[in-house]
Amino acid sequence: MLALRLEESREPAVDLVLQLERHLQAAETQLRLARTSYDALLTVLATQLRPSCDPPAKPPCLSAEPLRLSPNERRVALLVASGRNNTEVAAALCVSVHTVKSQLRTVYRKLGIHSRWQLAAPR
Repeated sequence: MLALRLEESREPAVDLVLQLERHLQAAETQLRLARTSYDALLTVLATQLRPSCDPPAKPPCLSAEPLRLSPNERRVALLVASGRNNTEVAAALCVSVHTVKSQLRTVYRKLGIHSRWQLAAPR
């Protein structure tokens, strides 16, 4: 597609590359905004998925040091802590079950726990 545009265009190739870089920067900005909105929505959903008899709160192991987990690990941990299984988490995040398992192993290691029950348990 780019080759066709270069052939059809009378613009120098440098101008076209600069134009593509501007489009890429705009797309990256939009992606950052979308990820921020997505993170906020997941936090709200995780709170709403808790049973109404429980006070809505994040598990202490997730709220104690939130910067230790990457955004993706945090999303997986919140959904697992809210009671979802790996398949449901994978579907909610549009990733494979293998990715969820891998991120859970990393979450467990970083938080010093060994199971999803410890992830959801109040401390």
